[in-house]
Amino acid sequence: MSWYRVRMSKLLVAGIALWYALVPMTDVSSVVGYVARIAIVLFGIWLLGKRGVSRFLEGRMPVKATFATVLLATLAIISAGASGELGKLIDFVAFFGGIAGYFLIAERYPLQARDIFLFTVTVLVAGILLEITGAPGTRGEFGLLPFTGENWKVLIKGPHFTGWGGVFLLFSSLLFSNQKGWKLKHLLLLLLAWYLIVLSGSRSSIAAALATVVLWFSGTARRLILRRPYIGVLVTLLAGLSMYLAPVLIFQGLSAEGFLGTLLKISPGQEDVTAGRFLTWLYHFELFFDHFWTGAPSQMVTESGEAMSRELMASNESFFTKVLAKFGIIGLFFQGAFLFLSWFALKNRSYEGYIISIIFVVTTAASGVFGSTYYVYSVVGYWGYFSLLASPPSGARR
Repeated sequence: MSWYRVRMSKLLVAGIALWYALVPMTDVSSVVGYVARIAIVLFGIWLLGKRGVSRFLEGRMPVKATFATVLLATLAIISAGASGELGKLIDFVAFFGGIAGYFLIAERYPLQARDIFLFTVTVLVAGILLEITGAPGTRGEFGLLPFTGENWKVLIKGPHFTGWGGVFLLFSSLLFSNQKGWKLKHLLLLLLAWYLIVLSGSRSSIAAALATVVLWFSGTARRLILRRPYIGVLVTLLAGLSMYLAPVLIFQGLSAEGFLGTLLKISPGQEDVTAGRFLTWLYHFELFFDHFWTGAPSQMVTESGEAMSRELMASNESFFTKVLAKFGIIGLFFQGAFLFLSWFALKNRSYEGYIISIIFVVTTAASGVFGSTYYVYSVVGYWGYFSLLASPPSGARR
């Protein structure tokens, strides 16, 4: 990569990280948040239009990619038209168009391990500053030392926000070790990552981190998955299913005292967080079968207001069942996209990219974070994923 590209990549990483960390993206009721979303949509349309149309006109657009684009666009329009909700079309375009946009960005400005590290650190530090200054949009969840924040947790902007940051620091430390060997600074980064992951109290982050470490250091798993990609896709499917099965099959009948019980939210007498989620999943499936072709009306799926029904209390923590309820049969394309990302990484012989796809599935099943392609950690996730496919890390083990 040329010096210019390297410098532009670093500027983009720092600028986008600050943008997403400081602008209240999820608060569309504010003027700043609304304008920010419009700016991102316009930038995405310009980027995709400029590069996508030029490729098509120059005959450089692969036939399969052209067919897939036309098919998805047609299905999205038909589904939105049948349901009478333009918002569903916007959500469809935002998800698949967002993924395509990261692919185009990574082609021109691929991330390196140091870029993923820089992005994550920028986001976390910005989150710390926001909490310290009490900026609008913060929730007052802050504590950098265990047992001094909310209950016992280490929090920056929230359990999941902190845990996901730790997962990407963990992943960047592994990439550093792959390129330069295990040095003291890489070990310290690894310890910092686990500090944030474990003491954030985010069970989805802990699960994603454990899956990352097992897949990274298991030579048997690496050889088997690279030689037989269909096994890798099956592992991806099982990883997503485990996030639904574990709360029901394990945590409902498991209890523990002390630190472990608090960490996994299974202390005796503590409210069972899995009961509400199981009820939400059943509710989503009921809506899916009742509105199989067009999906249920959005107001029946999207949680809003203070008087939220119990069936919707865990909707944000169940992306895969939520899209089935909202989009009907078309929702399967959202789920299939995550399986495709795993297969695509293995097709390109990028085992590191495949591991990121596992992180996608685990955390999305539990929180829906990568279902929102504009979210702060979605940026570094998709951008890093396609970057690894475009330029695998030097010294990578094959």
